[in-house]
Amino acid sequence: MNKLISIIKNNEKLVKNFSYLSIIKIVTLFLPLFTYPYLLKTLGQSNYGLLIYSQAVVGYFVIFVNFGFSITTTREISQNRDNLSRISEIISATYFAKVLFFVISLLILYLLSIYINDIHQHFSLFLYTLLWLGLFEVFFPIYYFQGVEKMKYITMVTLASRVIFFICIFIFIKSKNDYVLFPIINLAGSLVGIICSLYILYKDGIRLIKPSFRETIYHIKSSYVMGLALGSNSLKSNLNLILIKNVLSFNEVAVFDLISKLLNIANTVIDLISQTVFPKLAKEKNKKFFLKLLKFVTIISMAMIVLYIAFGNMAINLLSNNQIKNAYPVLILMSVMVPIYSIGTMLGRNCLNVYGYDRYVLYSMIISSVIYILVYLLLKTILKVDFNIYVFVSVYLLSFFVDTFYRYIICKKEKLI
Repeated sequence: MNKLISIIKNNEKLVKNFSYLSIIKIVTLFLPLFTYPYLLKTLGQSNYGLLIYSQAVVGYFVIFVNFGFSITTTREISQNRDNLSRISEIISATYFAKVLFFVISLLILYLLSIYINDIHQHFSLFLYTLLWLGLFEVFFPIYYFQGVEKMKYITMVTLASRVIFFICIFIFIKSKNDYVLFPIINLAGSLVGIICSLYILYKDGIRLIKPSFRETIYHIKSSYVMGLALGSNSLKSNLNLILIKNVLSFNEVAVFDLISKLLNIANTVIDLISQTVFPKLAKEKNKKFFLKLLKFVTIISMAMIVLYIAFGNMAINLLSNNQIKNAYPVLILMSVMVPIYSIGTMLGRNCLNVYGYDRYVLYSMIISSVIYILVYLLLKTILKVDFNIYVFVSVYLLSFFVDTFYRYIICKKEKLI
């Protein structure tokens, strides 16, 4: 016990940031789970699947706007945390680049609506979804609060915006035709969070300035590798939803989304640990600490599989009001992803990124995405496999395994573990 107390005291800031980040993640994760049964019942499985499909498509634009700044800007702010002037330059250049990418995204969405029937028929849904997710990605500076390891205020902001979203869902969404209100309500909550976070930046002495062209280009060049890496990962995960819709239906999209929400409980725990220790590892580069952390995360992820086996069926029935059938076997199959994802995340963000090997994270994601597409094409066009959701999940799992295995090989080769 005394040893545990000593560890907590020696890492007091780390423990506090983990606690605040935990609150953010828990609220972000569980509030949608609480609204899920209501939305599924009110909108119907097909319309709910349409919502998820629109978010999957818009997810590509969000990754483009993010462009890897979530990793590289956090790292730069962490390394310059005592220099307010430099932090102001970093944030201003990041904002400018993100606004530019967001405007480009709006133009691309409009062009896609001309040629793609799904987007044309539901253009208002896709537009509001892009405004919600895109503006939040542009202006919510979570990288600043993670970089300087000050998560208290941003936790309060997130709680406020999420509570607004939660209440409004039950007030305004009353019928199947109200599905377009979902991104509008989320947009309103996001704007509250954005305004509050900008005020906190100002109080901390951060001033938005006109960034120089050289500064902006520097940040874009510094981030493009991670941007491509995140883009490759998004290609794989979002494409899975898009293909499920086009090969199967919106109903199967709703099934896959429910399973993903349940698995995100485990993945969120891992992300919490990974994000919390990232500034510490980026500063200290402590290999011994990382290896202990990797072992700890692996044990947690294996324990999560046992929990899904024990309580997964009950959770599915509870969340779906018994409307979604035969999802439990899909959950058990997909739960294998938890340890694969956990180890891959730690090796990527907390090892390769920490030591500046960003390109290898990119390579791992590109290779796994290419494997995903090639295996899909092989099964679909050459072997003529009759696709169902289990085939999609199996191909998805294979791509994650390739991603994690590649990172492990590189970490060993570079003697990082």
